[in-house]
Amino acid sequence: MSTVQEQLNLASPTTIADMLRKVSFGDVLAGLVPRLEQRTGLASNAVQVEPEAGEIKAVESPSGTNLAIVGPGATPAAGEVAIAYDSNGVATLTFNAAVTAYDVVKTVLPTGLGDALAAESGAAT
Repeated sequence: MSTVQEQLNLASPTTIADMLRKVSFGDVLAGLVPRLEQRTGLASNAVQVEPEAGEIKAVESPSGTNLAIVGPGATPAAGEVAIAYDSNGVATLTFNAAVTAYDVVKTVLPTGLGDALAAESGAAT
């Protein structure tokens, strides 16, 4: 047995269609297009967790200031935001002060994509 990801990499004509359906391939492709997401009405906190998995391309304050992205574990200064991702690709943003709103430009991955890729495919290798 092999995983869905391994079967996709093998690209067997007899299994590829089933594997693409298992990972919601259309949703994966659509999610690769960066989009602006506005986060408003948040609890006042310096740490905010994104509601879905995806890669953060840019973060902007409500006043339109583009924030510099620093690595996970860094302490962000004014005008900066630290971003860390969990094993499912969900980002945690750490600001230098409490925020109640921000904008992100990000890609959005289908829920459970990592689990779907790691699942047994049922196809022989």
